[in-house]
Amino acid sequence: MATYLVTGSNRGIGLEFCRQLKNRGDQVIATCRTDSSELTDLGVRVESGVDITSGESVLRLKERLGALKLDVLIQNAGIAEFNSLSDLDPESVLRQFEVNALSPLCFTQVMLGNLDSS
Repeated sequence: MATYLVTGSNRGIGLEFCRQLKNRGDQVIATCRTDSSELTDLGVRVESGVDITSGESVLRLKERLGALKLDVLIQNAGIAEFNSLSDLDPESVLRQFEVNALSPLCFTQVMLGNLDSS
């Protein structure tokens, strides 16, 4: 049995990751900004109030996890905003970069001590 931490797990792909991992017998820690009834009904450990763009939020999660070892970190949290060259919104592009690229890197850096290196 492996321990998985899944970000952005209250709906969609993240919720399905949690469902399938739980069904095969793995331990699941599901993180999200706001939980959903579908997620809480899975019977996995839910850590709500986790926004990967908030360093404080991620550090609070790290504190709650303590020394718990994680085998796999699934970085699923993200956003998609449509931009075209003819209607480019630079703030949207920067927001997507922050949520989809920079924040997962920072999140992983904070969790390095929990990731099992064996």
